[in-house]
Amino acid sequence: MHKSHATRKRNYEIVKALVEFQINNSMRISELLAIKTDNIDVQDKTLEIDGTINWVTDEETGAFGIKETTKTSKSYRTIGLTTQSINLIKNTYVGK
Repeated sequence: MHKSHATRKRNYEIVKALVEFQINNSMRISELLAIKTDNIDVQDKTLEIDGTINWVTDEETGAFGIKETTKTSKSYRTIGLTTQSINLIKNTYVGK
């Protein structure tokens, strides 16, 4: 079954936003994919990086990709987000 044009376009927009967010904030892809909503403080424009995705199958749940600690202890950090990054979050995920 082929995806509709609207679905393909939406997927493209999400991937574009993810890559732009990753580049703007100097993040590893595994850190980006481990972000949860409680890591983001839109009001204070901060993002807490507290984990990474490990690409293995979870024996208990069968899920692929589980959140683990960051690569090194120095990888735990809170970064400031630019207005551009906040807008990417709002435009891509809030209310979608």
